Amino acid sequence: MAWDGRSVTGTVTQVAVDHYTIATQTGESYTVSVNSSTRLLKQVADNGGGKSSIAPTDITVGDTISSVGDIDKTAKTVIARVIVKADPERVKQMREMEANYGKTWLAGSITAINNSTITIVGSVDGKGYSFVTNGQTSFRDRNSVLTLADLKVGDVVRAQGTLSNGVFDAATVDFIGIPRRVPVKPIN
Repeated sequence: MAWDGRSVTGTVTQVAVDHYTIATQTGESYTVSVNSSTRLLKQVADNGGGKSSIAPTDITVGDTISSVGDIDKTAKTVIARVIVKADPERVKQMREMEANYGKTWLAGSITAINNSTITIVGSVDGKGYSFVTNGQTSFRDRNSVLTLADLKVGDVVRAQGTLSNGVFDAATVDFIGIPRRVPVKPIN
């Protein structure tokens, strides 16, 4: 949960009248400037991902926030148009999910298909991964059943399975779609 080109997400380490200081998951420190036109929202866990307005004082040290606005990656600043305070339970779930990436699930764009092995560029970190499929692997496109032959280089997929002895064995492979028109920048 760091810089993705559209927002900066991190844990609040300092609160001031006109800004927050956050630490991204990669340890970078960003200053998030707040002004009278900044919209402050709180993620509502029990409202299907909805959001409600909050006051600047509702954000405290230890909270996780996502800031959308004018981002200067070199200066490590954001002039925020919108700040969303994440629901703590959702943050916990996301961190657990990130910790399991490459162990129980993978997602990304297919770069090669070689027999029963699929190679992807990971959507979480931009690194290359391979996973194997077998006769027990199920292939799906929402509610449709697919086969390995239906997948093509460039397709975006999500694989769920297990990592054993350095080999990711896919139990399910879900077709997500075609790649975004805007390239995803890896999180460094």
